[in-house]
Amino acid sequence: MSATEHWTEMIRAEHAQSDSMRKDEPPADSWSNSAQQFRADPRRTDDALVNHLQRLVTAEQVVLDVGAGGGRLALPLALVAK
Repeated sequence: MSATEHWTEMIRAEHAQSDSMRKDEPPADSWSNSAQQFRADPRRTDDALVNHLQRLVTAEQVVLDVGAGGGRLALPLALVAK
């Protein structure tokens, strides 16, 4: 068995194990129930961290948000920074 075949079999086995533990069928779109949580208004004022960072950032500065999130910090800061 090649390394690729072995990896594919491991993935198949993991999926089978996960499926066997589920009580209900997974939704066709697994993000459909969660997506709204990642849709924060970049103009919101109820996030203390964003408010603090916006006070520190000026229109002359460039900000780089390195992360795997949905832009919780980057989108509001983009309204303030260069």
